[in-house]
Amino acid sequence: MKSKFLFVTFLMLHYFGFNPVQGQLRKTIDLNANWVLGEAMPGFNIENSILVNFQNPGDDWFRVNIPNQVQDVLFEKGIIPDPHVGKNPAKCTWVFEKNWIYATRFATPKYKGSVFLCFDGIDTRADIWLNGKKVGECSNMFHKLRFEVSSFLKNDKNLNVLSVMVYSPAKFLKDIEKQKGDTKTAAHKYLRKTGSDFSSYMGARPNFLKIGIYKNVYLDIPGENYLGDVFVRTSLNDNFSKARISIYPDIQGKGTSKISYSLFSPSGRIVAKELISQCDSFAINLDNPELWQPYTHGKPSLYRLIVSLISENKEIDKKEFSIGIREVRLITKDEKTGEARFGFKINGQLIFMRGACWAPLEGMTYVWDNQRAAKLLDIFQSGNMNFMRVWGVGSLPDDWFYDECDRRGILVWQEFMTGNGMNFPLHYKEFKENFRTEITDNIKRFRNHPSIIIWCGGNEHYLGQKVIVANKNEPLGRELFEEIMPELVKKHDPDRIFHPSSPWGGEEWHNGNSPHEGDWHDYSVIRFLPQSTVPLFTTEVCMVSPYSVNSMRKYMSEEELWPEGFSFKIDKPGKIAWPEAWEYHTTGNSWQKLGRIQDYLDIQNVEDLCRVSGTAHGEYLKERYERQRRGVVDGQPDGNRRSWGAATWRLNDPWPMIYMSVVDYYLEPKIPFYFLKRACEPVLI
Repeated sequence: MKSKFLFVTFLMLHYFGFNPVQGQLRKTIDLNANWVLGEAMPGFNIENSILVNFQNPGDDWFRVNIPNQVQDVLFEKGIIPDPHVGKNPAKCTWVFEKNWIYATRFATPKYKGSVFLCFDGIDTRADIWLNGKKVGECSNMFHKLRFEVSSFLKNDKNLNVLSVMVYSPAKFLKDIEKQKGDTKTAAHKYLRKTGSDFSSYMGARPNFLKIGIYKNVYLDIPGENYLGDVFVRTSLNDNFSKARISIYPDIQGKGTSKISYSLFSPSGRIVAKELISQCDSFAINLDNPELWQPYTHGKPSLYRLIVSLISENKEIDKKEFSIGIREVRLITKDEKTGEARFGFKINGQLIFMRGACWAPLEGMTYVWDNQRAAKLLDIFQSGNMNFMRVWGVGSLPDDWFYDECDRRGILVWQEFMTGNGMNFPLHYKEFKENFRTEITDNIKRFRNHPSIIIWCGGNEHYLGQKVIVANKNEPLGRELFEEIMPELVKKHDPDRIFHPSSPWGGEEWHNGNSPHEGDWHDYSVIRFLPQSTVPLFTTEVCMVSPYSVNSMRKYMSEEELWPEGFSFKIDKPGKIAWPEAWEYHTTGNSWQKLGRIQDYLDIQNVEDLCRVSGTAHGEYLKERYERQRRGVVDGQPDGNRRSWGAATWRLNDPWPMIYMSVVDYYLEPKIPFYFLKRACEPVLI
């Protein structure tokens, strides 16, 4: 990169404006187009930078649109190799060791009231500058950022310069290692970035740390009076013949206004409409409501609600929602025997949850792809599954995902973005407040979705917890899961269930994984541990298999697929000398978990391996799901149903790898998917 102190931006000129009038209609201005991206060279000072030559930024700056991540741009421009192939991720590590500058220009709109600059997602630490003045910062990739910037804008005749300095996560981790003292908290726990970036769960090694502006950027100009958050709650009477829809509008700004609402039935018929005075809440009562059901048990009926803000007989703001009327209860005891249970009652019916765990769509970027997500959801439903666990070590899906789950009738187990141990540095006040803001923001963001049936603290926090802080057998971040999260859920979404962690079994924090209490992660097949014949609810059913040979050829050469002289035989007790490419494109020693197959079957080539191991994976899933769907303990065929759910770990891979998925990175269902599909058929014979 040649430029050092020149702050170069490119933008095709746009003029955004409207006349300021009383009762101004809310307006949103898209700022995604026409940015430049460049490396922040040593000594670069964004505050004192000079805007020059925006029409010809030079070879060391890239013209880009948002959303993107730096690695996306560099791959597109041919600067880095395809990180999905071979060992190419190792050639890309320099990217996240640098700081990067994004910049654009925009005209000042005419406005009355406030102007908010909004970022829906930055990965991860960044400073935001407008016209050489700092307006805010980002320290959490799971925040939506919103800054009031009217005092920073230039007059109508001059363009505003918006710049974002995104800082190296690698440098941050090095600094934390020097500062954090003798606590056993891993450095990456200090950074509110997806945990899968710091493990091999994505597959890529060394870890592939994304960086960039991965969601939309825009101006929000609401006027002097506008709708903030609108919370919608639904409730039903005992026989589901009557429903109550309670609406809580958060009206911001000055002055008074009125509220207009319209409620449309699933068929599009208006069932309620009224103009009322400004208020904190109001309710709509319905007779014989059409219920939202999981698609395997009925129709996911959705009402449409429009809430408008009226000033001087003009609509100045409105929000529109899909409303699903349903009742969700978590059953923790058998109603007849009092024995421990863990099952979900949807609209009065206990439903066996058959599903899978959702991993990030793509491990090399978190920019959302609707088309890819839709195809994966299509595959999921074609497998007769109705239950999706959104894994807490991954990344938050786009809002589109939850809209689709609402529409499709898919039940969602939603985890907060935390995972693998509870040793978070809550002893830092700023970190704790950052976390509280994140949890609050995301509860409010998703709480109106009927598909979400439970909030979960995250992945495997209590499982094997051995963190010792200050010589006490007490994890550093236990407060997060037992006080902060339940408090915020109760405050902002009181009707929805909260579960401290997946798995969670028991009242004492050290009881992390029991088949007899709560939900369970089943590692018996890969750890050679005793297994429960019928656990209560399994949120991870684990087994390993490779891709199809066609898919493996997309990221391995023929020589890597089956090296000369390889025999798939153990060369010393318990160990196989795996080909190097297989070892690289895996995680958690997954290939070693295939080793026992050769004890029973003769493997001669990669085709044999894919067929045999895929079939073994499928047979295991089928057996586990069928046993849990039948739900009674062996030897007690007349007993009460014990099991009410199973989810395979995992649905998809974010990177080409040999692991526990049933759909590969290229969105091709693996052999075990078809066994799972059979086990999840509506009628089990």
